[in-house]
Amino acid sequence: MTAGLNLLQTYSSEVEKAFDVLKDGGTVLVPTALGWTLCAMETPEGALALNAIKHRPDSKPLGLVGTEEAFKAAFGGKSPPVLAEFCYDVCIAFVSQELVSDENRLRFGKSCAVGPKGEIAFWLNCGPYYNKLAQLVDEEFDGRCLLGTSGNTTGNGNPKGETFDLNAVEIGIRDAVDYIMDIPHYSSPELDEFGRWLSAPMFDMDTLMFRRKGKHMKKVETIMSLFNGMDHDGDQTVSLDEFTAFVKTGVGKKIFFSDAGKALSDQDIKEVFRSVDKDHSGEIDFDECYVFIETRLKQEEGKNGKLASLFGTNAPEYNKEELRKYFLHKNDEDFENMFQEMDVDQSGTVDFYEVFKYEKKVKDKLMLANEGTEEDIVSKSFSRWDV
Repeated sequence: MTAGLNLLQTYSSEVEKAFDVLKDGGTVLVPTALGWTLCAMETPEGALALNAIKHRPDSKPLGLVGTEEAFKAAFGGKSPPVLAEFCYDVCIAFVSQELVSDENRLRFGKSCAVGPKGEIAFWLNCGPYYNKLAQLVDEEFDGRCLLGTSGNTTGNGNPKGETFDLNAVEIGIRDAVDYIMDIPHYSSPELDEFGRWLSAPMFDMDTLMFRRKGKHMKKVETIMSLFNGMDHDGDQTVSLDEFTAFVKTGVGKKIFFSDAGKALSDQDIKEVFRSVDKDHSGEIDFDECYVFIETRLKQEEGKNGKLASLFGTNAPEYNKEELRKYFLHKNDEDFENMFQEMDVDQSGTVDFYEVFKYEKKVKDKLMLANEGTEEDIVSKSFSRWDV
């Protein structure tokens, strides 16, 4: 936070110039947490200008960028999910169709910001400059947003490079935009397997799933998979019964109880459930689950604890030979097929996130087939993992 304020003070004149250009209906190229991002006012004219710069069809939706209050207004009063707090230093897009009113869909549709299914995407935490511009626009234009899109031509992929060098942005983009905030970049890229800058993660608030992975998301993805694994009926909350079934497994017990060796009574489980259920609704939502685990992780800092090894940036990955010991009951052909299904990114290794997604799929299939109680099935699926 302090670093961001210092940057705004140092380059305040650049922010003012950019704001003046936006007010006059122009386009600006801004340094953001993801590299360089194009923006314009949330108007039909702003949308046309951005699409012209990128040579993209007007039917392709643009993103919205704004303040937290603008986010709430766009999504029917819904506050930004706790994921936004975790990703304080990286842009993240939140998408929803269900939370968008017909009135807002009509409003944002005029600026090419509505997707084919009536959804909108709202970017948060784009960096100190973009955030400040969004604040200025919100204040002067009564809740209006900015339109945003990546600073690369559609179809060409993100730029490559070890730094967010302005010269990595295509010269056609730089020549066409009205104003470039040509100041030293404050962040550095994470690269995909092709050496390109990673895009913003895109989180679907209707399904509680990621539409697209992006920068700094491994821990959040793992916690999301954990939550979905507990949420047997798929209603996006975890009941006491679902929580009880999960914590009676090896993984669940070690995640939610600091003393994993202690025998658990029903009262022990209820007390932890109530401590996670902060709003006392009788159910745990994802934000509550996330906050609890994040708090546990902070308590473990510097102690090489079990949770850090599972959710941290150095969480283990398993190659085929390492994973084989957990599935000795499978023949070679079945194990090979299972490993290929687990290894979603075809990297030759699987991390806990990939394993957990597979295990949840297996659990769901068994539940549909009514093969045992939920507690039995969850135990079979997860208790083998020594975390």
